[in-house]
Amino acid sequence: MKDKTRTEFDHKASTFCFDDILRLKLYKLKPEVEEIVDIAQKEFKIDKKLKIIESNWAKQIFTFDTYKENFIFAPLDDMMEILDANSLDLMGMKAQGKYVEYFITTVESWR
Repeated sequence: MKDKTRTEFDHKASTFCFDDILRLKLYKLKPEVEEIVDIAQKEFKIDKKLKIIESNWAKQIFTFDTYKENFIFAPLDDMMEILDANSLDLMGMKAQGKYVEYFITTVESWR
């Protein structure tokens, strides 16, 4: 927004208020503002999904059964279901072009 408005402001300052937003005259930059908002919303969704994927896999525990004096993996049905769903999510993210650019390293690390 600073680049588009060619203005310096500190949006995190405790004194930053609605009047400051009005002085930016964002109505004159409607298409640019809409694009920034659109990108931010899509990036938020990607970030949220990545956190869910990370949370899902942090909780996964491999269990083992004994078979003929050896250990084998216990059934992995639930884990495979999560893997399939997360793989589809990651493929969908990767296809989002400019919206995933910020997260591309993370997305690719999960694939």
